Amino acid sequence: MYIQRAAEGSAQRIFVSPDIAASLEFSKKVLSKPRFQENLRLVFIDEAHCVSLWGRQLSVRVCGTRVTFAIASATLPTHVLDDVCAKLKIGTDAVTISMSNARPNIALSVRKIVHPDETKADLRFLIPKDAVVSQDIPISLLYSNTRIETEDTCDQLQSWAEDFGIDKSAIGFYHAKIGTARKRELEQKLRDGEIRILCCTDAVGMGCDMRNIFRVVQWKLPPSFCALAQRFGRAVRNFFELGEAILFFTAKVLKDGLAFEEARFAREEAADPNNQEGDDFVPEPEEGVDMVAGQAVVVGEGGARVEQNADGEALDLEAAVVAEKKKKRKAARQSAADTLEARFLIAFACTQECRRIIWDEYFKNGAKPPPLVAAPPGARCCDVCDPYLFLVPLFLVEKIPALKGGKKRKFPLTLADSIRTELRKWSREVLMPKLYPKEAGFSMTGSALLPDSTIEQIATCGERVDTLPNLQRRARWFLMANHGQELLQELQRIFQDHDANANEASESPRPPGDIFDLILGGASRGGGASRGRARGGCGRARSASNRGRGRQRAVTTSDGELPRRGRSATNRL
Repeated sequence: MYIQRAAEGSAQRIFVSPDIAASLEFSKKVLSKPRFQENLRLVFIDEAHCVSLWGRQLSVRVCGTRVTFAIASATLPTHVLDDVCAKLKIGTDAVTISMSNARPNIALSVRKIVHPDETKADLRFLIPKDAVVSQDIPISLLYSNTRIETEDTCDQLQSWAEDFGIDKSAIGFYHAKIGTARKRELEQKLRDGEIRILCCTDAVGMGCDMRNIFRVVQWKLPPSFCALAQRFGRAVRNFFELGEAILFFTAKVLKDGLAFEEARFAREEAADPNNQEGDDFVPEPEEGVDMVAGQAVVVGEGGARVEQNADGEALDLEAAVVAEKKKKRKAARQSAADTLEARFLIAFACTQECRRIIWDEYFKNGAKPPPLVAAPPGARCCDVCDPYLFLVPLFLVEKIPALKGGKKRKFPLTLADSIRTELRKWSREVLMPKLYPKEAGFSMTGSALLPDSTIEQIATCGERVDTLPNLQRRARWFLMANHGQELLQELQRIFQDHDANANEASESPRPPGDIFDLILGGASRGGGASRGRARGGCGRARSASNRGRGRQRAVTTSDGELPRRGRSATNRL
């Protein structure tokens, strides 16, 4: 209904997400309609820096060149603004209104990650040591660059909260794969103060204008300096209140700097549709590739995109060459941008001067009007200017004992295979629906919850673990604290089923004359020994000689009688 109203021109203002605006369906049903084109007067794009990061283009050819574009963003440095204008076909004569994006009410600091990454111990400060109830925890956003790390940090923080007797529901995680209903629920709980720490990706981005967020923490370097400024800017949206923003980085960055390849990889991770809010839409073809009915796009030699018709015939090789040249020019521009982003990120992390100088230099704030609101009383600058106002709490991390060796023992192959098969099945059919129900919109695999590496540690340890501490010594699992007991119970079931099957096999009757008769039976009363074959329907099996006086034979008679006195009876299978 809403799409129809938009196409007919009955609505004066249409609010649409970037995903829908760039979708083929919206283009066909709305943008391409003559009535809509006649009535369209202005296209306004908020958070316009995303146009550069995601590389999604609005169909300017459909809207027409007469339409006015207005773009806005708090983070538009010169190179990003130029890229956005190029993508949206905005000329150099466009009117620009610039304001400083400095945030004097946010205290800036940088910390080096000093504890092992898997412990997340550097984030322990987020829960105050004197916290008694969840309200004692300042409301914070904890940004990570990947979904897996977002959930890992949430698990660890929830574990610490439970150590304090605080309900772990006060800490949650938010990323593009949790489902729309869960997103709205978390947003409302964060707004109401029920969620005190929200571990998130950049999915908590556009439209996040909550006034109660005191602290923003960025765990490891983000994909760009623009992304860092955007995330830091979500703290204390009330300019008259005080807050803080903290960047964590690894020692490797301090030692070696941020390589160009790392900046490029981080940007590609951020631009990956799987890491974005609208990861279910299918983007339109890139500029220079016009799709019509019966056409397909393939990749030709050298990476050039070549259009083909339904019969597989090339349509325009010259156009493909032009597209390839454009692609190379775009790659060169992106290479320069990645180098610039890497330089400013490492400068902000490692500078020995005021961190706001790096910020202002990146955004050219010195040439813009200052912020309308001055720094409120008590505002801190940064940890370089006022180091004594940014004391970092110290935490002692207990070393996790090394995995216990297997003492050169191995499970039978059948048991090891059962462990692998059954644990994968349990993770897929039991654990996954429990933690990520399909009806909530989750889309993950069982191996993401119980990795094959953990299963292999259990299947090859050679010991039937029967306690949780013993299981923790044998295998590493990031969900061990919350779901280790369930894993242990599943292992006990696997062991019991294996033993039951083994007993059933040993008790089943054997057909006469099979290999077991040759090994176990076949000894006549008083008869002679047979070397490896039955004699007259019965015989004996010779074992290896034992150490001691003379040679001894270990025999078992077919009628079940004990061997004669003076001989060693040993039955080895």
